[in-house]
Amino acid sequence: MLTMKKDSSTLIENRGATFHYDLVEEYVAGLILTGAETKSLRAGHAVLHGAWCKIENGKIILQKFQINKYPQDNTGTHDPMRPKQILLKQDELKQIAHKMDEQKMQLIPMKVFKMGRWVKVKLGLGKARKTQDKRQHIKERELKQRLRKITNHY
Repeated sequence: MLTMKKDSSTLIENRGATFHYDLVEEYVAGLILTGAETKSLRAGHAVLHGAWCKIENGKIILQKFQINKYPQDNTGTHDPMRPKQILLKQDELKQIAHKMDEQKMQLIPMKVFKMGRWVKVKLGLGKARKTQDKRQHIKERELKQRLRKITNHY
């Protein structure tokens, strides 16, 4: 697992990931992108909501991650929903594959950011929350907000 450096900046974030999933572990991995995809992503022309990962032929593939066409790209071969390969170390990949198979966990992309000149993705490994758990999470969050508001007044 890598730690983020100070010069990293978020390009796009999946804010619903922590609401819809109980995340147990987090990983930072690289992405294989084309040049036009990288430029479009840095311009903020992407949608991470609804994206998910699957393991295929010993590789982790990011599905449903939409990167829109870069306006100055004239090649005409851009597919916004193209599956993108995620780069992880072999031992991390085996550990994730084991947890996804045995414990029925899911690998969810949480945010895409740049680290230096590289584009990285932060992945969360966890289980989907049930509707009742989501309601309880909302109640707890609202209670914390009220307490914070009350304590700030006095």
